[in-house]
Amino acid sequence: MHSYAAFLRGVNVGGHNLINMKEMCLKFQSMGFENVSSYRASGNILFQSSKSDEDSIARSIGKKVSEMTTGREVEVLLRSHEELLTLIGLNPFKGKNQEGTNKKNYVSFTTEMSRKKPSHPLPLFSAREDVEIVLLNDRNVFCLSHLVQGRFGFPNAFVEKTFGTKATTRDWKTVTGVTSILDEKQKWKPS
Repeated sequence: MHSYAAFLRGVNVGGHNLINMKEMCLKFQSMGFENVSSYRASGNILFQSSKSDEDSIARSIGKKVSEMTTGREVEVLLRSHEELLTLIGLNPFKGKNQEGTNKKNYVSFTTEMSRKKPSHPLPLFSAREDVEIVLLNDRNVFCLSHLVQGRFGFPNAFVEKTFGTKATTRDWKTVTGVTSILDEKQKWKPS
């Protein structure tokens, strides 16, 4: 069995595009996925599958999710347990980039990164200097959000514009929490 996290873009954010996570988990189960659960209410579904074709899995999830959103397309950014473990191991937030009162740590999951790479060396700052891209890894972008004029920047729009691709962003605590739960799911054996 393969363990996955499906990060749904733009779901349950700021009171918009609301989807009931219990119903979403039932949809995943109806698709044949096993050991399904949600993490927080912000569009994170964890599950296991005997299938390994991530593109096919993400497309089939996207179709089911659009049924729940009355036809509105929702981007599904799928990450395997192994890919998330790699991200945790890379952790560029250690040491000098520790999260604190003036910084927040994020990972933006993108659909692809091949179309547009930054022409400037990292770190790369947004125009307001409230978002800093500190590391790129395949389809994943590590960002620091800085407190500027009393507000933290949110990386998603900056990442999408910079790389010309769709993205969904999670804070570092969510990424580590999801990975920890997938660690436990990996031990689970279907009956």
